[in-house]
Amino acid sequence: MTTNYMSNYSYGPDCFKEIPEVLDKYKVHKVIFIGGEKALKSLQADVKSVLENNGFAVTGSFVYGKDATQANIDRLVATPEVQDADIIFGFGGGRALDTVKMVAKALDKTIFTFPTICSNCSAGTGISVLYKEDGSFDRYGYPDVPAHVFINTSVIAKAPKEYFW
Repeated sequence: MTTNYMSNYSYGPDCFKEIPEVLDKYKVHKVIFIGGEKALKSLQADVKSVLENNGFAVTGSFVYGKDATQANIDRLVATPEVQDADIIFGFGGGRALDTVKMVAKALDKTIFTFPTICSNCSAGTGISVLYKEDGSFDRYGYPDVPAHVFINTSVIAKAPKEYFW
């Protein structure tokens, strides 16, 4: 028998206000941001403001790459700012979050996710789809489920319509 724990969720247009309360039980001081380029541009300022106004430090912000590949995972795992963080915040859609979950697994760090589209389950699952450098399927990875998912419904509602399928 295999047991898989489910992620906790905060949702709604003001869910980022709950970040300090949620982080409190994890004894976190330093956070790293990793995600898709568009996701980071649209979310990180708001999330960083909440963190800094509540005494948390952001050690850096990194774009995950263009695909969920082992090379991107390895690059991020080797990044000192990622290694130095107490917790990882992952931003974006499926491939970005699949990459970030595998980084968290490799570094034995807790991950919180911030999905930007509603058409994927990556934000709250214990599986990652990984690709080869040529874009073809490589394998499945089995990271831990994210500890918490922050679903900002205003962000999801503004996603391009082709992601609502």
